[in-house]
Amino acid sequence: MSLLPSCPYHDRASSMVDREFYQPLNQLVPQDYFKPFDNVFRPLHRMLKQMDLLASSMNRLAVNEGSNITSDGEKFQVNVDVQHFAPDEINVKVVDGFVTIECKHEERRDEHGYVSRQFIRRYALPQGCLPDTVMSRLSSDGVLTVTAPKVLPMPSTGERIVPIQQTGPVKKIMSNE
Repeated sequence: MSLLPSCPYHDRASSMVDREFYQPLNQLVPQDYFKPFDNVFRPLHRMLKQMDLLASSMNRLAVNEGSNITSDGEKFQVNVDVQHFAPDEINVKVVDGFVTIECKHEERRDEHGYVSRQFIRRYALPQGCLPDTVMSRLSSDGVLTVTAPKVLPMPSTGERIVPIQQTGPVKKIMSNE
C-alpha cells in the first residue's frame, strides 16, 4: 500500500519509489543514495563543470600566450609576447628587486574598428640577480626577452631604466642553440 494520493501517475510513482528506496541495502551503491536528488544536483554540477572549463581555458591563455619564465643556476630569463606594440611603446624597469614591463598604445584603428592595449607585468628578481645587470632584447617577431645573470650578491643602486636592444626573429635564435 502506498502513502501517495490516488492520481493518474500513482502506480508509476509508487513503483519508482519502491524500486529506488526499497532495494536490499547490500545491493545499493553510493550513487543510488543520490538518485532522488539528481534533478537538483545535475544542473548545478553542469554549471560548475562549465565554470571549471572556463577557468582552465583562461589560465591556459594567460600562462601559455603571455610569458615564459626560466630561472636556473646561471640566469633569470623572461620572454613576453609584445608583438602588438611598437618598440617605443615598451618600457622595462628594475625597481626594488622587481623587473617591470609596461606596454601601452593609445586607441588606434585596425581592421575591426578601434583598439587600445595596455599591460604591466612585474617579475621578482631571484636571489643572486643584480638589478644593474638586467638586459632586454626585442626580436623582430615581437618577443621581448629580459635576462639577468646570477652573480654574487652586491648592493643595488635602486631604480634604473633598462635599454631595449632590437634583434632578429627569436625563432631563428632559439633554433641555433
